[in-house]
Amino acid sequence: MSRSVEKYMEKQHLILDCARNLFLDKGYRTTSMDSVAEAAGVTKQTVYRYYPSKKDLFAAVLEAMGKNKRVYEFGDGKLRDELEKYAVFFLTQHLTPERIGFYRLVVAESVHEKELGSIFFTNAQSVRQNNLAEYLENKLSSGDSEKLAGIFGSMLLHMRSGVLLGTTAIPSQQEIEDFCRFSVNVFLNGCL
Repeated sequence: MSRSVEKYMEKQHLILDCARNLFLDKGYRTTSMDSVAEAAGVTKQTVYRYYPSKKDLFAAVLEAMGKNKRVYEFGDGKLRDELEKYAVFFLTQHLTPERIGFYRLVVAESVHEKELGSIFFTNAQSVRQNNLAEYLENKLSSGDSEKLAGIFGSMLLHMRSGVLLGTTAIPSQQEIEDFCRFSVNVFLNGCL
C-alpha cells in the first residue's frame, strides 16, 4: 500500500473516531462538521472531502462499528444449544456501552432528524438476522423464518430495555447466559 493511501486511510479513521466520540458525547444535532474537524485536527473541507454531509458521516461511523462485529456461525449442534450460543453472542454485542449510547442517541434524536432511524436500522439490520432466519428455516422449516428471527431477536433485546432507560446496569455475563437460556426455552416452546 502506498504512503498516500495509508495517509488517506489514517485520516479517515481519525475523522470517524472523533465523530463517533462527539456523537456519543454531544449527540447528533449538537455535533457539527466543524467540531469533528477541530477534534480531528483537520480542516472542515477535509471532513467534507471524505463525507459530503453529517448524515453520511453518521452512517459511516455506524458502518465502521458494524465492521468490527463478527457474525455468529451456527454449528451442527442441537437446535437449543445453537440458539443459546447465538443468543449470548447477540446480546453480548448489543449490551456494550457504545451500542447502548448510539441506540439512545437515535431514539432521542430521530424525532427531529427522521433519517437517523433509517440510517441506524439499515446499518443494524445486518447479515445477523438473515443468518438466524436461514438457520431457523433449515431447522424448523416453518416458512416464517424471518418473522421468527425477528421475534427471537426482540425477545433477547428485552434485556436491553432497563439498560436503555438507566434503571439497570449492563448485566453480567452470567445474567446474560441465564436470560438467554430462559428466552430460548420460551421461544422453542412456542415454535415446537
